[in-house]
Amino acid sequence: MKIRILIQEIKLDKTTDDLTKNIFSFIKTTKEKFDRNNKNKSSNSFSVIIYEPIFFEVKITVKRNPNLENSKLYFKDLEKGFSISAASIPSEDDFVLEIELDPIKEPGSYFALAGWIKDHLRHEMEHITQSQFFGINSFKIANGYKYLISSSELSAMVKGMYAKAKHEKKYLDDVFNEYLDYVEKKGDLKNKNERKIVFDKWIEFTKRNLPNAKLRQ
Repeated sequence: MKIRILIQEIKLDKTTDDLTKNIFSFIKTTKEKFDRNNKNKSSNSFSVIIYEPIFFEVKITVKRNPNLENSKLYFKDLEKGFSISAASIPSEDDFVLEIELDPIKEPGSYFALAGWIKDHLRHEMEHITQSQFFGINSFKIANGYKYLISSSELSAMVKGMYAKAKHEKKYLDDVFNEYLDYVEKKGDLKNKNERKIVFDKWIEFTKRNLPNAKLRQ
């Protein structure tokens, strides 16, 4: 059973890497068109259907937005020049990935963006795995800090950030803390105790399920 799960994880990691490459190919192609047309803003989309190791469709939208401070997407890095968000489509094995880029910051934003793309892809793919193989409904979940450690989110959160940590060659618990810093600033964690509960649960899950993950503690 453990061997089968390990093989599945390897395949999902490869799918994450391959999709990220496809997305960046699209980003670079649309950037060339954006520069040639000398536009202030642009929006381009494409879809990919994946058949193995799990079946799903993802729609990717890439927008050029020089006013990123007005972006409605959840994760926003004005210094690096991008914002990003993803969401599953209820009752379907599909999800959408939205990216907004400050064209002035390209291509300097690409390395940091790649980590977030891998995080979001692997996160949403984990939800689809939960739905297809374990019947876990990711739409009946708690609010606040309990959301971050709910049965439907715990695995997706950790495995998404694990993909990001491997890309950035960082300790996974450092990536946890960066994520929690951001969530705390957004006001989605009420106090340090809630943060500690979430962090400890993520560490516990990592030690139990991801033996190759690099941790400081």
